[in-house]
Amino acid sequence: NMKYQASKLGAYADWGQLLVNNTKTTITGALHGSIPNQPYDEHRLKTQLTNTIKIQGKPITYHSPREPFRHLGVELTMDLNYKHHFKSTYHKIKKQIQHLKGSYASTNQKLRIIET
Repeated sequence: NMKYQASKLGAYADWGQLLVNNTKTTITGALHGSIPNQPYDEHRLKTQLTNTIKIQGKPITYHSPREPFRHLGVELTMDLNYKHHFKSTYHKIKKQIQHLKGSYASTNQKLRIIET
């Protein structure tokens, strides 16, 4: 039960005199048990989770399971679809290559930059 888990988190934060940043705390889910053929039913998840789970009396922001979130530098989705991470990495590398192409560094310096 997610509400129970959130209440435990709130109790721990209160005990430790910590303040949970509700703008950075998000909730998402998968309905594997109740709807195994459609575990990421956006409408049902949004209805069940938007403004219903609270920590320290404040609602937690709902995050769609299909939308990527960054965790330890990797863009993940609940269904472990890595296309978002691949796209993000591809665009980052492409941008770095464009900067390197336009730089005044010598060919040897550029090679050293790429190697490190």
